[in-house]
Amino acid sequence: MKYVLAPLAAFTDAPFRRLCSEGGADLTYTEMVSAAGLAHGSSPTRHLMETMPGEGPVAIQIFGSKESDIAYATDFISRTIEQSEQSEQSNNPSPVVEINLNAGCPMTKVTREGAGAKLIEDPAKIGRLLKAMTENTGLPVTLKTRLGPHP
Repeated sequence: MKYVLAPLAAFTDAPFRRLCSEGGADLTYTEMVSAAGLAHGSSPTRHLMETMPGEGPVAIQIFGSKESDIAYATDFISRTIEQSEQSEQSNNPSPVVEINLNAGCPMTKVTREGAGAKLIEDPAKIGRLLKAMTENTGLPVTLKTRLGPHP
C-alpha cells in the first residue's frame, strides 16, 4: 500500500474519495463518524458512511468514548454492509474494508466528550473500546492515534 487518503472533515465524502481512488489512492477514509450519533439514529451521521460505486477500498473512522456507543456503531456498520450486499444481489462487495477508531483528534468538540486525543490519557479505555469493536464486527479494526494528548 502506497497512498492512503486521511480523513478530512468536510472533504472526504464519497465523490471525493472516489476521485482519490481513481487517482491512485490505495485506501481512503470517511470523515469521523460519531458513534453516539449512530447509536441515537442520526441521519446526517449515517450519511457520512455512504459509499458509491467505483470507490474503494474505504475505511470508516468512528469516534466516541462510551463502550456501548462504540459497540453499537461497529455492529450497525457491519449490519449495514451485509444488508447492502444482500439487497444488491450482485458481485459488488462493499468497498468498506475496515473500521478505524479515532484516538488522535484534538478538536475540542471531540475531546470534551472524552473521545479523540483525550483517549490517549487512558490506554486501558482504548483497549476496552477496541475490544467492543472486535466483538461486533468481522472487519479489521484499526486505531488512529498520536504521540501524546496535546496537539
